Amino acid sequence: MEGLQGNLPVFTFAGQPVRRNQPYCLETISVHLTLLFKSSKLSLKIPNNEVQVMEQEIDWITTDEVRQRLERGEALKLVDVREPEEVALGMLPGAIHIPLGELPYRHGEIPEDGEVIFVCRSGNRSGRACEYLQHLGYRGLKNMAGGMLDYGNP
Repeated sequence: MEGLQGNLPVFTFAGQPVRRNQPYCLETISVHLTLLFKSSKLSLKIPNNEVQVMEQEIDWITTDEVRQRLERGEALKLVDVREPEEVALGMLPGAIHIPLGELPYRHGEIPEDGEVIFVCRSGNRSGRACEYLQHLGYRGLKNMAGGMLDYGNP
């Protein structure tokens, strides 16, 4: 790794920048990698002696869609990652509260697959929660765009 470009690490292979989704053969060399992520938007895969750097996309859901689904009576799996003083002002019905800082210790309370919608004040912390859990292998995660600022009072 040569350095950072914006918030993303710049990886090099044989002195050249690694391009996203481009395979690199490791048959005749040994590689020691240290990955320092300022952002967890990248993952490294090494299947069949190939290195690929792939960006993981976060799925988004709008506040309007969440509101409509709740009004129809759908039992959504919601996780609110705000701090306790923020949650005291109101929380979506049925949501569980796991502050972002507690996620490494409490992620076992969240299903590893199936749709789970993450909520915070603006969509930033919930996006980081989705990225972190994707890194751990969770699937079906969605970030509520705009957070509770867009949703308004529950």
